[in-house]
Amino acid sequence: MTPQELEEQTAKGLDNLRRELVGSVPGERVAEVGHAHFERISSNASIPDFVPLLVYRYAREELLYGAPDQLHQAA
Repeated sequence: MTPQELEEQTAKGLDNLRRELVGSVPGERVAEVGHAHFERISSNASIPDFVPLLVYRYAREELLYGAPDQLHQAA
């Protein structure tokens, strides 16, 4: 997966998450948390193919179940 494809797939995942959480989490917050996870995960990934899925899952978990700002600040 090229860096551009990686960014495109991650953006699609975050768009899906924004739609899923509409009305409960502001879109800007989804982007903020998602990009923080993307930076952390992609900087250490040796195989980037799973980065978009991991970003989606970690961001979703934080936004739905985690304490506000807890996970992405640790990233």
